[in-house]
Amino acid sequence: MIGEAKAGERIVRRHLDRLVEARHQLGTRAVEARLLLVGSSFDQGLVVEGADRDDVEIVDLDRLDHRY
Repeated sequence: MIGEAKAGERIVRRHLDRLVEARHQLGTRAVEARLLLVGSSFDQGLVVEGADRDDVEIVDLDRLDHRY
């Protein structure tokens, strides 16, 4: 798993793009790594995209409160 957490910042597509690039840079050992974005505010387009992808997990504060 490769992830990024933000407090007080809206998580947008560029955050996901950075995780995709990090996974790519790690090479074959990370090819199946899931990408985790944790925060309190997300771009709606990113939420929709994340729901359509098996390799992306979006975790908001409500989900964290329910013991992700």
